[in-house]
Amino acid sequence: MLKRGEIVIVAVSGGADSIALLEILEKLSMEYEIQLVVGHLNHGIRCYEADRDEKFVELIAKEKGLPFESKYADIPSLKKNTGRSIEDIAREERYQFLLELAGRYKAQKIALGHNLHDQVETVILNLLRGSGPEGLRGMLPVRDGIIIRPLLFSTREEITAFLKKEQLRFVEDKTNEDKSFLRNRIRHNLIPTLKQYNPNVEINLSNMSNIMRLENECLNAQVANIFARWELPPQNKEVRVKTAHMLEYPEAIQNRIIKRILHHSSGKNDGFSYVHVNAVKALLSEDQPDSTVLSLPFGIKVRKKNGEILFNPAEKEKNILFEYDVHFLSSVNIKELGIEIKFDMIMDKTQVDMDAPGVIYMDHDEVKYPLKIRNFRCGDRIQPLGMSGTKKVKAYFIDKKIPLLQRREVPLLLDQDSIVGIAGLVISDRVKIKEKTKRILRVEIV
Repeated sequence: MLKRGEIVIVAVSGGADSIALLEILEKLSMEYEIQLVVGHLNHGIRCYEADRDEKFVELIAKEKGLPFESKYADIPSLKKNTGRSIEDIAREERYQFLLELAGRYKAQKIALGHNLHDQVETVILNLLRGSGPEGLRGMLPVRDGIIIRPLLFSTREEITAFLKKEQLRFVEDKTNEDKSFLRNRIRHNLIPTLKQYNPNVEINLSNMSNIMRLENECLNAQVANIFARWELPPQNKEVRVKTAHMLEYPEAIQNRIIKRILHHSSGKNDGFSYVHVNAVKALLSEDQPDSTVLSLPFGIKVRKKNGEILFNPAEKEKNILFEYDVHFLSSVNIKELGIEIKFDMIMDKTQVDMDAPGVIYMDHDEVKYPLKIRNFRCGDRIQPLGMSGTKKVKAYFIDKKIPLLQRREVPLLLDQDSIVGIAGLVISDRVKIKEKTKRILRVEIV
């Protein structure tokens, strides 16, 4: 975890674990010739108590003659309208702060005070979520070569005994008793119940996480060797894998290959579950036709073609913006789309062919000229043929299953009052052809 001469950021909340961690690292600092920097995030969750904790940690750092850095983050405000838990946001803010500190001080390590019981709670949380080996391995003792957890195999009892022996003071975080947090319910309700079945359940789960970590590392190394041979294309390019090559490996390796390609294609480290991996794996079967296309999170499309599985990254939305004035009964060239829209006048209703592709018809005398053509804008509304009220154009596109990335490529026709037509698709009820209609405006996409 440590090398001589390193600079270490120590995350200190003021609680028992982090105070013990700081004391231990200070005792080792002479032997290891390491420099310590105390980092504290004031998360703004407990108001007065949060400020009290920050001052306490600053005092401890001052007593030890160590640099102290803190940051205030209003976690409750950051949580609003995100749909995420307050724990997730606090964790994200804390890691970001610590990594910023590491960069500023050119530190090689960031030390966290997680203990064996924190590890067990994490494993149970991941078990409840249906995680595989990566989740059941829990937190890593060393992560990404920079995050270290020296107390990960120490019990709370051992830490408490150490604090008592060294006569160290610390603060209590009352949120650890708040059972509105799932982790706290696991700590105070579920684990005591499990210990009735096996008093050693925490040690056993900790051992299991260690076994899972080692086996997970072994499988990941095998997959890394496979990808070193395959040489994946850049993230924004299609990935092709022969089904015959995939079937050479056991299912456990197939699962990891698929998940790694999904992470590579999406640029995301999570968001893909067992269901998604299994759906891709099903394409390896000879029973699956080549026409099968999977739509996965982050816009990833996966399909089978000629003995290969094709992974396509999400298409990027084209930043198309166009607007053209329409001169009476003239054609309009929309160069952004490479199409032409023609306008004609029809006097005979028998010439109207409602089934003609790419053509719409409207009552010429109900149109309030001049006309213009432009593409979709947020908030656009139309009164589709047959409706008494208006409807968002976006909702119409969704109903017609027009892909998101194609919606700005659909021309809209507007007169002085409103949208009178969506080229090639529908007209506004206001300009529909009626019994008394004498002149008909024909609009065709060529």
